[in-house]
Amino acid sequence: MTGSRERALGPSFAQEAGESAGTVTSLREIVYKAVSGQQAAEYRPSGESESVGLGTAQANGEFDVNDVRAPENLEILDTVVLLPGRPGLLDIMVRHGDTLYHVVVGLRALADEARFFADCGNPVLGLYEDSEGLAVAVDALEDQEMVTSLSRFILGSSGIKPARRLPHVLTGTIRKETSDGNSAVYVIDETVMCTIIRSLTAGKNPGIDMLLALDDAGFNNMFAPIATWTRGGYDLGILQEYMPGTSSGWDVALTSLRDMCSAQCAPQDAGADFALEAYKIGEMLARMHLALDKAYGRYRMDIAAFLDSMGRWTVQGTSDGDRAGAYQYIQLLSKASVPFYQVRLHGSFDLNSVRRGEYGWYLGRVVEGASGGAPLFFSPLYDLATLLTSLHDVALAALAERDPLSAGEVGRLVEAWEDRNGRILIKGYLNVAGIVGIVPPQEEYFDALLHLMKPAVLHGGLPVASPSS
Repeated sequence: MTGSRERALGPSFAQEAGESAGTVTSLREIVYKAVSGQQAAEYRPSGESESVGLGTAQANGEFDVNDVRAPENLEILDTVVLLPGRPGLLDIMVRHGDTLYHVVVGLRALADEARFFADCGNPVLGLYEDSEGLAVAVDALEDQEMVTSLSRFILGSSGIKPARRLPHVLTGTIRKETSDGNSAVYVIDETVMCTIIRSLTAGKNPGIDMLLALDDAGFNNMFAPIATWTRGGYDLGILQEYMPGTSSGWDVALTSLRDMCSAQCAPQDAGADFALEAYKIGEMLARMHLALDKAYGRYRMDIAAFLDSMGRWTVQGTSDGDRAGAYQYIQLLSKASVPFYQVRLHGSFDLNSVRRGEYGWYLGRVVEGASGGAPLFFSPLYDLATLLTSLHDVALAALAERDPLSAGEVGRLVEAWEDRNGRILIKGYLNVAGIVGIVPPQEEYFDALLHLMKPAVLHGGLPVASPSS
């Protein structure tokens, strides 16, 4: 196992948890500590120390029971024993304030040696006692052995028949991937990616629902679902196939930019020319949109409401040129007599959302951030504009690496790289049969809507929840 720190728990866990030796901790206190560690940053006032929990303590050290974030207002909704004994696993759903959390607690014997992920804080939650005696309660999502056991549990008791079967039993070689606070993501044996949802939404998780719908619609440019973990109507996690040796779109693009800047050559003459990759990513995005159209259907877009939103934005435009250009596009689209459509979107489709493997480009994981929000329906050009914005961001990142004294010449090369690959990416997108229909077939309308989507991406808030059919 890699990226770990191993230690014997023993009686010293009590001091780590801030408890006196031998004091049994209630399940509520254990869960509160886990939830507090997960969401402290969300509630912490600016300037307050990292050690402050969710609740607000009074001068006497007691919590205000009227504070919805105080421990007394944490409600344990459901507790299930996933794995009895030592080591054991408890799966807990809890409401705290307005948020529903998913907490997985690991139970270890006091003499156990645990391997925690290297970047975790203090995973020890307290001393817990059940019918099998005393145990050290730990955050199971920071314990490497616990995460592997949890993945085996999902494989063995999935609520749906696994879409694919693994060729072997998981052995436990594991590493943690970076992710947002709503989920925890791991790669096991370099063959399986495991995502555990930490902040729950009522009903289906939008990100997991999208992956399953894409799979059912025949979209194969992704890490395919293997099995899902559901309980009580909630999506708790998903296992996907993992392809080792892949590179993120950001890294591939940055390599191309660095090669071009070092050679001081035109983008097409660089050894790591990105043009073919841009074309393929554009094709993949179009195929994803067609699969989402097949899975969820398309709806008429309220173009007037969108143009009204953009009209209000132009009042606060950053320059006269921005405002003039936006007004020109708004006027053109307001006179259009053709329908505009919206479909289910990815919502945050950028160069870090895709990975290049041996056989092409893939959508890599559950949509980041989707677990806390509604499904997004809007023009497909919103996802395309998000991708083009990411292309601009990686170009700026490459330029920032260069010597400021050569910024002028290099800047022109970087600008040419972005312009060329942006055009080629759009060409790949439009080359996919069927995409013209859910995006405007008229070139002038396509260009105008795409240009307005770019500030929409930067200023946010425009995609809307699923429309009624």
